[in-house]
Amino acid sequence: MRIVIDLQACQSDSRFRGIGRYSSALARAIARQAGEHEVWITLNDRFPETIPSIHAEFDGLVPRERIVTFSIPSLVSEDNPQNMWRTRTAELLREYFLTGLNADIVHVSSLFEGWYQDVAASIGVYKQNAAVSVTLYDLIPLVLSDKYLPSSNLKNYYFRKLESLKRAECLLAISEYTRQDAINLLGLPPDSIINISSAADDEFKPRKMTPEE
Repeated sequence: MRIVIDLQACQSDSRFRGIGRYSSALARAIARQAGEHEVWITLNDRFPETIPSIHAEFDGLVPRERIVTFSIPSLVSEDNPQNMWRTRTAELLREYFLTGLNADIVHVSSLFEGWYQDVAASIGVYKQNAAVSVTLYDLIPLVLSDKYLPSSNLKNYYFRKLESLKRAECLLAISEYTRQDAINLLGLPPDSIINISSAADDEFKPRKMTPEE
């Protein structure tokens, strides 16, 4: 089986937050346990400064030739409505590129990207044979829309992402609470959402510290 992981979450500003850390840890865990399966990583060439560090992070886990980049135009962030035609173009280009990788499964580490950066993350805008899974972190903007979706443009962006999310074959929720939200708020079939939970990376260990420290 060929598993392709979209790691744009480790390139956008999400890389400085929990989503980027979680995405990297999950991808490395998949690669470590791949066995006879092939793991590929796809990256966005709009963030060239991030690519060497990702290569280094997966050194010994994923062969360098299986870490590939796709190209999209600039100015695709959805905070500017005038970018929409380029946004749609970028989504088509990315999904067409993924089709060429002949994946069995494409995993999207973070779908809710691209509001103010040149990230293309979508599902189902170009027909492909691969099943698509997505990590689902939460639906807080939907639950607290008055706070998190204050403008019509931001709301349109978020709901467009939700429609894309619904086209995934499988959601990997990071908690049972998130899984239940997806079932109850989005009306998705329970058997299409799996709670994979979360855990501390092996690099985090208890430390003995003196009172002064």
